[in-house]
Amino acid sequence: MTGLRFAGCAAGAGMTLALVAGCGGANTPTVPTPHGVANGATRAGAAVPGDKRNVKRLIYVSEWRIGKPGIVSVFDYQTKQHVHTLSGFNQPTGQCVDAAGDIWIPQADGQSVTEYPHGEWTPIKTLHTSGRAFGCTVSPSGDLAVGNFDVGSAPGSIQVFKNASEPAQQYRCPGFGYYDVPGYDGHGNLYVETIVDLRTGQTGVCELPAGGTALKPVTLNVTLNSTGSVMWDGKYITLTENNYQRTYGTAIYQATESPSGNLTVVGTTVLTDRLGRPSGGRQPFILGNENTPKNMHQARIVVGLSASPSGDPVMAYWKYPAGGKPIELFSSRYKIRDFFGESVSIRN
Repeated sequence: MTGLRFAGCAAGAGMTLALVAGCGGANTPTVPTPHGVANGATRAGAAVPGDKRNVKRLIYVSEWRIGKPGIVSVFDYQTKQHVHTLSGFNQPTGQCVDAAGDIWIPQADGQSVTEYPHGEWTPIKTLHTSGRAFGCTVSPSGDLAVGNFDVGSAPGSIQVFKNASEPAQQYRCPGFGYYDVPGYDGHGNLYVETIVDLRTGQTGVCELPAGGTALKPVTLNVTLNSTGSVMWDGKYITLTENNYQRTYGTAIYQATESPSGNLTVVGTTVLTDRLGRPSGGRQPFILGNENTPKNMHQARIVVGLSASPSGDPVMAYWKYPAGGKPIELFSSRYKIRDFFGESVSIRN
């Protein structure tokens, strides 16, 4: 891969995060406590006033909230109403969803990833990571992979929790270091965008083949100007770039995979706001008719961060893979601050 510039430690629309080693130390892992529910409560007691388990689709938005405890805001996908806030996180980051619609929320300085069932506000499981967890993905077989951007002052790792349970197997890609939000494809191959050198911004892509034992570099036929999330769209493995054409805008590349794991980009989705300006956020979520591990038809919607006409950050929907300007915006009455990423859970 060629040398590239990774501006500001981490790229993102309307957001500057101190995300690299030395920008913020790792703290003792915390387990988030939902509003009105005691920490450690069981799944059976999860029903609370405002229960949204019967809502077909819910959006979960990680708000990093620099200098404060992080939160995850929950919205009704259809009505766009803010329905709940999960609180007490220590820097919540890129989320993922399993086949059942359970949400997994990593925490960077919390060094953990926590599971919430669809529409329930009590966590049912917390797994501990070896570094600052930036994002996660669930395989078709139910394994949970977490990208640790860094481990203290050292480069990070990929951890795979078989059947989403501890202990985890840890992987590092030779010559690569800082791992962003990973993604499984529909066959169980795991891909992740990485930063080779923070000083030069050189980036790359690594793969852990299904059933493989080593994370290895793969080639890509486009140049990434920053790292971002990887996700399966139901047809292609996709790679997100958060500095498309050096505009700090978001592009999603659809790629085909060779038998050796190398990637060839065959399509590009560019996201803008309604005025045509760069938009999309650092971890746009591609939404299919089923939860991501089960989806085998190319998605038609992508959800991410945009700007309202007044300039306030709001959630938006775009046609996928067409991209361009958003087809819908949330109301700006609910202010989203220090945004990192989002996910959509579909109730089976």
